[in-house]
Amino acid sequence: MRQVKLALVAASLSVIFSQAAQAAVYEVVELPMQDISLRGFSSSINDAGDVSVVATGVFNPPIDLSLLDFESETLVNNLTDIESARQGNFNAVDLTFIAAFIDGQSSSISQQLASSQSYVVPAGATSPEEVTFIQGFDEIDPDFSAYSRSTDTRIRLLSNAGIAVGSSEGKFEKVPYTNESDTDITYVAQSHGLRAFVNMNGVNYGIAPETDAIGAVTEGFSINDNLLVAGYETVEPTSARINASANCLDDEERGDIPVEICQQQIINAGFLTGFQLRGALWQLNDQGEVVDRKILGLHITPAEDDTRIHISRALAVNNAGIAVGEATNFFQEDEDLPRTFAAVFRDDEVIGFTDHEEYFNSIAIDINNNNIAVGQASRRISGITRTKFFVYDVDADSVVYPEDFFPTSASVARDINDNNLVVGEGEVDSSINVTRRDHGFLYDIDNATFQNLNDLTSCDSPYTIVQANSINNSNQIAATAIIHRQAYNIKGEPAVDENDEPILDDAIVSVLLNPIEGGTIDECVDEPDLPDNQERSSGSLSWGALLIAGLIGFGRRRFYKG
Repeated sequence: MRQVKLALVAASLSVIFSQAAQAAVYEVVELPMQDISLRGFSSSINDAGDVSVVATGVFNPPIDLSLLDFESETLVNNLTDIESARQGNFNAVDLTFIAAFIDGQSSSISQQLASSQSYVVPAGATSPEEVTFIQGFDEIDPDFSAYSRSTDTRIRLLSNAGIAVGSSEGKFEKVPYTNESDTDITYVAQSHGLRAFVNMNGVNYGIAPETDAIGAVTEGFSINDNLLVAGYETVEPTSARINASANCLDDEERGDIPVEICQQQIINAGFLTGFQLRGALWQLNDQGEVVDRKILGLHITPAEDDTRIHISRALAVNNAGIAVGEATNFFQEDEDLPRTFAAVFRDDEVIGFTDHEEYFNSIAIDINNNNIAVGQASRRISGITRTKFFVYDVDADSVVYPEDFFPTSASVARDINDNNLVVGEGEVDSSINVTRRDHGFLYDIDNATFQNLNDLTSCDSPYTIVQANSINNSNQIAATAIIHRQAYNIKGEPAVDENDEPILDDAIVSVLLNPIEGGTIDECVDEPDLPDNQERSSGSLSWGALLIAGLIGFGRRRFYKG
């Protein structure tokens, strides 16, 4: 039989919800992204209830016809209506093929389409017209009279002042070039790789790295109420990277390619081949300018002849200016085993607290204004590597690994609010022979209670909460859910089969969990056992890897690798 919910008041929320009982502790509200993209991943919620969303599969990608060879065998043999396609009038089948074709190119002469775009959904929004596109470093392309959608842009945090902080690439531009054989070639290159930005009052402000070596990057993750941004940047370029950057400006050394493509090749090589990586705190003024920059350290002091890449990153910062993240340390003091471990950056000190005898790496994800940090650490459990989330009290220097879904479940903390409530996700399948599903969780530090968020929603909810990404101080939760429903094609139209019957599929959507005042855990009626790949009326999608790809890092199948 399916496990039923208990008809008990949620212990961890008993103080918050104390009035008459209702049938659930949280109501699930889908954010109005359905007409914008195939998939939406909530990334942050502020105290006003505004939610940032990273979307993938954005509908109707713009196609640059000038970069397509409609005489090629590939297009002739695969497009269903090539004459309409030549005019830019793509049907859904042909647009799907062309977008996949472009995405699969690893060429410096092909169009580039971003995999991720970012949006802000204001509190109470019910239609896509109310949703704001956050462009990052994208610009209006004159060929489309719209944004080029060539830049991956991801909002990491939305502040209480409505300031979005995240990272974006430089826009891809066409570079006309005549080579030494008098052949005209149109290349495609970007102005810079990954770079942190803040979006204030609709204006985008970039945070450039201090070094001007090609391929240097910054990435922003958090901003506090004092406009202090946490992230990382590349420092100390290697001599090889400095020489490569200089060679791009030398006509003889560069070869028969444009300067921009030479620089693009360096960007493609990746920043970890040419720089050290260090956490950074950037102090901004009201105009979005960096007025102070603090580069953060490591757990260790590398030897002078140690040329390996060592890393620190600041992923969150609270209003006291205490940042958390990760930094290189030697596992069990073995200098041949540098790994990254959770770090607290306080004043000029890098504080570590991971037990190296039990855990072989760790990361701190967030810190609240009570100086309590959360994250996860990795260790071997029953012969398999699993992560377990932790709660670290910075002032007391004490760390706790709470009990989660079951002993061999992997769990991840995503956020903590000032009420000491933690959200994240963990595995709910105990079998080692299946792709384990995750469910979102809520952990109350003060009461030491851990709850599956799906137990706190109504029994008849069509949504399965698979990831809880952010929680504000009103205890609203921005989450990612799965729902089984009508599928849509690349043009945002309802998808149908060859018989014009609706195609149903599992959709990944952004949802808001609103606390119900006086709510209780809903008592569900027993149901017959469901197949292992089903949960409620959804949850059959093998979504774990997709969530990771959608939320962590920048990756796309094209020639950009930085």
